[in-house]
Amino acid sequence: MKPNNLFGTHAFEGKIQELFAYNLSQLQELFSQIETLKEHYHCFGFLSYEAYKAFENPSYTSNFPLAYFGIFSHALPYTPSPSQDIFSPLFPQWIKREEYLEQVERLREQIREGNTYQGNLTTLFSCSSTLSSSEIFYSLLTSQSTPYQALLHTPFGEVISLSPELFFTLKGNEILTQPMKGTIERGRDEGEDRAKKEFLQNDIKNRSENVMIVDLLRNDLSKIAQKGSVKVPKLFQIHTFPTLFQMTSTITATLKPSLTLFEIFKALFPCGSISGAPKRSTLTILQDLESRERGVYCGALGVVHKESATFSIPIRTFFRDKTTQRLSYGVGSGIVWDSKAESEYEELRVKMRFISPPFNLFETMLCEDSHILYLHAHLKRLRESAKALGFLYPNALERELEGLKCEGKQILRVVLERNGDYTLSLTPFTPHTSNRFILRERRGKSDLLPFKTSFRPWEIDYSKVFDVIFYDERGVLSEGSRSNIVLEIGGKLYTPRYEGQLLRGIERERLLECGEIEEVELGVEDIQRASRIFCINSVRGRIEVIQE
Repeated sequence: MKPNNLFGTHAFEGKIQELFAYNLSQLQELFSQIETLKEHYHCFGFLSYEAYKAFENPSYTSNFPLAYFGIFSHALPYTPSPSQDIFSPLFPQWIKREEYLEQVERLREQIREGNTYQGNLTTLFSCSSTLSSSEIFYSLLTSQSTPYQALLHTPFGEVISLSPELFFTLKGNEILTQPMKGTIERGRDEGEDRAKKEFLQNDIKNRSENVMIVDLLRNDLSKIAQKGSVKVPKLFQIHTFPTLFQMTSTITATLKPSLTLFEIFKALFPCGSISGAPKRSTLTILQDLESRERGVYCGALGVVHKESATFSIPIRTFFRDKTTQRLSYGVGSGIVWDSKAESEYEELRVKMRFISPPFNLFETMLCEDSHILYLHAHLKRLRESAKALGFLYPNALERELEGLKCEGKQILRVVLERNGDYTLSLTPFTPHTSNRFILRERRGKSDLLPFKTSFRPWEIDYSKVFDVIFYDERGVLSEGSRSNIVLEIGGKLYTPRYEGQLLRGIERERLLECGEIEEVELGVEDIQRASRIFCINSVRGRIEVIQE
């Protein structure tokens, strides 16, 4: 059983208490309790970004917790490993490109007027998923594993964090902070990687952004550090991640004696790398521009135990609301005077690439003498898939297909990219060369299985078998790799019930609608009970098959 609460390489068990804070007095009380509890327990939780408002305004009260901590009796060494589940955001919603470009220009105007030097402008992306929060976390480890990866279950939702950015570590009186500023996407090969890494290392814009935040954090630390102890041992380090390079710097200090956690957070929070410089005026500007709360995103997430504490800045982080089950994911970029709005928008897209495997949508249809079989059913499915997965749907596609000419019997393939671009291709229809199938277990769940996508992490030689029929860990049959399946049992035709983990093929839906087949749960053992087995799809119709 995989743990539901973990941070870095430790899983937390034996929750004995939960602490909440919605205003300043409750924050003070929460930290006071942590100071006592940390001697014997592990205190794992977060501060919301909006907690800074309470530090500045004692009368501020939030509807969402400004802080939450679970108090655990045990921290067990645990290195999480990726699962075989596939997460891909469903029904995504996020800021329109034009709206974000306008916000960048408004922030640049504030910079021009001298009200700020740099602001970390953010937006919230939201989506849904058929996977549980734990399944999403373990699936994302495939594309990004970090020292501060975290999964936290709370009474009001779950935090799923793959943050690479350290806020601070505290060991006794020694504190270390490591702001992250400067981003560039990875190259297509080793040569491009080297070139991009070198560019980021030497780029004046990225270095100036990084230095601004280093100076800001040095100033913040000086308020609570012993005189002369603030140091910058490492400047402009480049860290490599699966989809991008990022620049960090390291600042250390020795704290004044007898400081409390509350005093440390009051001096440092929120981190300058996700706010801006100068901090206070920039926070006000960002509040007006963003016009919504960040929540856990850009706050602080971590663990306190005895004389040590480690907190990340929860970027690359999802929060799943317990009531709506919607997932929110924040993404942002640092804006300075010479920032280009289009480049900043592209940076947002780069930072989101790790959350979903790359894929296109496609439809395969039979075209015979310029007549496309079930054209409107295919287009309806493509439109619905595009909406569910956040693809632009081009209306021109339908007009082009309605006027398409083809001679004889051909297979038409339509491939739709996320930006709305599409390609059409025709290939001669060739008879199948085998009527055999093999059974294969398909482990894990996937948000993509109900859709016809190019993401297919399996290889099948269709010259040797007609199809591979999949079943899950429970032995329940689902579908073939290119067809739905039908079993004839006792003179009746049955197909596996749709439970979100198979494609509702065009032929399958047609046969269900006319009553020729019936949906039921079918298991591997039903293969032996069946008098006949069929693979069905809209291109080849109904093919009787036998097991290899």
